[in-house]
Amino acid sequence: MKNKIRNLLVLFNDQIAFPIKQNENFDKKQDYILFIEPAEFFFKSNHHKKKLVFILSSFRNYAEGLKKENYNILYEKIEDNVQRDTINIICDKYLKEYHIEKLTFIEPSDYDLEQNIKKIKHEKEILIDNSFYCNKLEFKKWAEAQKNILMENFYRYLRKKHNILIENNKTTGGKWNFDSMNRESINKKTMIKKQNLYFLENNFIKKIIKVVDTFFKDNIGNTSNYNFGYTKKDAKLRINYFFKNHLKEFGKFQDAMVEENEYINHSIISMYLNNGLLKPKDVIDSSIDFAKKNQDIPLNSLEGFIRQILGWREFIRGIYWLKMPNYKESNFFSFNKKIPGFYWDYKTNMNCIKQSVKNTIDNSYAHHIQRLMILGNFALLAHIDPKEVQDWFLCVYADAYEWVEMPNVIGMALFADGGVFSTKPYIASGNYINKMSNYCQNCIYNQKTKIEEDSCPFNYLYWNFLIKNQKELKNNPRLFFPYNNLAKMKEIDLIKIQKNSTKFLEEIS
Repeated sequence: MKNKIRNLLVLFNDQIAFPIKQNENFDKKQDYILFIEPAEFFFKSNHHKKKLVFILSSFRNYAEGLKKENYNILYEKIEDNVQRDTINIICDKYLKEYHIEKLTFIEPSDYDLEQNIKKIKHEKEILIDNSFYCNKLEFKKWAEAQKNILMENFYRYLRKKHNILIENNKTTGGKWNFDSMNRESINKKTMIKKQNLYFLENNFIKKIIKVVDTFFKDNIGNTSNYNFGYTKKDAKLRINYFFKNHLKEFGKFQDAMVEENEYINHSIISMYLNNGLLKPKDVIDSSIDFAKKNQDIPLNSLEGFIRQILGWREFIRGIYWLKMPNYKESNFFSFNKKIPGFYWDYKTNMNCIKQSVKNTIDNSYAHHIQRLMILGNFALLAHIDPKEVQDWFLCVYADAYEWVEMPNVIGMALFADGGVFSTKPYIASGNYINKMSNYCQNCIYNQKTKIEEDSCPFNYLYWNFLIKNQKELKNNPRLFFPYNNLAKMKEIDLIKIQKNSTKFLEEIS
């Protein structure tokens, strides 16, 4: 006779935030929790080894913690899934083995996974993911009421609704955002404190590393010098360390890049937010409380930090679910070039690319300006196929899940959606990179010229991009000045720009 299970709650690796203990409908005696490490996620992409260690350690530790509290735990590990069974096959296996009255899922973060769940022919319930400020339906209603879908407007909507940085019905400091104060570059005299929070590699982590090195031995990256936490306590330690040591100067230097300091003042908590070890509301509430107790925290730092979570992260998720399933096919410019090899091995003479990719490969991390204005910017200027870029970003970063990676790449980095939420392509020449980093100081290319043999590739690729895509972009009001400057250039310089670009792109292809 089959064992009877009243309710089987199925969890995936980014659903650690689900409040099982507070769920009145969940009974520890009659109900079971099935932890699934889906083949659809782990094997379909060349995920960074450190990313896999982080995901597996967090998820398995969560299961162990619930098991110690006498919850009924079932677990499907990737090393046991040699056939790479889908979640549908795994669920069917348990339905045959047990008499299960109902399957319960929390709505998954991945569109394809959601579709697979809907295909399961059994009594089931899909619960709303309450780990975000805004659910999918609310975002859809908000978007339908907008003339233009802009992150800034959505951010203000959530600020008002949740009374965040609002005092006496007015915005704290008299402004909605202080982004103009958050673009300082780092000069030689600026001292940026190195981040020195380290998580020890204990026996639990060593076992996970062994699993990853065995079953994903050919994946990108390595597992040496591993330094992500895997418990909720670790995640809180990470965010509290940031508040105490780096929040004060986070704002003004959040767009800066430094060769000898890959983390600068960034919080490095996105991976903990995206798998559920940290909850957005807890983080934002804690940041405000910390700033109240520490009056030296500038408002531009506090607001800039909150905007990344309350504004951008929530907005990106809303866009993903609003535009799927066709969104992943977006290719506004019809680009079709392959991603260069140096995105995998950082073997390039462009120091900015080298440093950004090296940081990525070494740490499964890079902060948002390295991703957007170096790696994304180059991919756009080089006419790389958006699918190639999506696949790369999804693979290499510990915080990358499709819902957050895809809109950032398609919409923000590549303008591949034609302007669904970005009003212009985020393109920049070597001048911007030189202003916001010290990368150009140790580069063989000259960031001051655009038509010489040793000119920075970003310079001629920038102008080449504008030339090649005039039809699509010339009437964009935010590109008036670049196109106005382009019109003033000498014909011979335009020819050299295109010649340099063609030669360079052929060499890296």
